[in-house]
Amino acid sequence: SQTIVVSGIGVKTKKVPIHVTAGKVNRIPDIEIDTQAEELEEVQVIGKSEARRQQEQAYAISVLDIKKAYNSAAPLNKLLNNVSSVRIREEGGMGSNYNFSLNGFSGNQVKFFLDGIPMDNFGSSFNLANISANMAERVEVYKGVLPVNLGADALGGAVNIVSRKDANYLDATYSFGSFNTHKVSVNGAYTHLKTGFTVRA
Repeated sequence: SQTIVVSGIGVKTKKVPIHVTAGKVNRIPDIEIDTQAEELEEVQVIGKSEARRQQEQAYAISVLDIKKAYNSAAPLNKLLNNVSSVRIREEGGMGSNYNFSLNGFSGNQVKFFLDGIPMDNFGSSFNLANISANMAERVEVYKGVLPVNLGADALGGAVNIVSRKDANYLDATYSFGSFNTHKVSVNGAYTHLKTGFTVRA
């Protein structure tokens, strides 16, 4: 006699003995198999935030996740002062002029962008001291070579502010500082779902 072994993924192994007679046509009987549920080991699905993916690029970059600072009333220049290689010195109280230094470079040697657009295009009044943390999703600080999408010649590096992509939001903050200075910030965005037209203020 012989034995036929049936096995496969998702089925139970089955052994069926058959009798083979020489000189005769031998038929193999129908074989019924039973399914078997396989128990997999633990499966982990790990996702990466956009800030994490940016940090893993082939650039010297620090990414500051601004979401944790929402409603803190802190301008971006205050938050960026905590990034390594960045030094910010203010000339006075809240809202005053400041000096931004990146790896020892300052002035025109460091470029600033908002969603990849040079901030020089928005006028001198639009700067880090006047941008509320609530407006940004993250800030990318490039120390040296810049990615192609920024396309700027900056010896000392660059800062790219990535604005919030929330469909609709409205935030308001109030802060006060020395010299009896007060600051109220209201910003928001509205996106029309059908057309994709977005208004930010």
